[in-house]
Amino acid sequence: MLIDIYVMALLFWLARYASLSNHRGIHQTRRDDLESVAYMLIYFLKGELPWQGLRENDRVKKWRRIEQKKASFSAQQLTQGLPHEFCFFLEYTKKLKYDETPNYERLRTVLNKLYRNCGFQKDHTVDWMYGQTSVSSTESIDLNQNENNAAAADNTTNNANNRSEPFQS
Repeated sequence: MLIDIYVMALLFWLARYASLSNHRGIHQTRRDDLESVAYMLIYFLKGELPWQGLRENDRVKKWRRIEQKKASFSAQQLTQGLPHEFCFFLEYTKKLKYDETPNYERLRTVLNKLYRNCGFQKDHTVDWMYGQTSVSSTESIDLNQNENNAAAADNTTNNANNRSEPFQS
């Protein structure tokens, strides 16, 4: 009974952010954690994922449909309209070997550069410190606020460590 509840919870709640390996029943590794983080970031920035809202009476069939839908989208398609760093993040995670240790420092560097290029500062304050408890659906943050910032992010990312892609190991 406990296993049934656990399986149902996994099928129902985790499908949105689950890695493709998770859908396929493959033991989870750090690679899968990062793939899930990528899906969450995309969801937070876009407000939806293409496999949301799929209808199926049987949860196992729904799990499989979501897997098929996820597999049908490239990183470029999923991150369309977002800064290229998110595409690189997802592509990098998908290229990792099963037991490969991710280059976490490189991932942090790329995301921190994007953060700074978007004009954000690490001031250790958060919205709720000033009474803001939520963001309305009409508010958004333009991560592509100007072409100069995007170009700077491109140059910084592509030139780091003399690599053509930021996530080569």
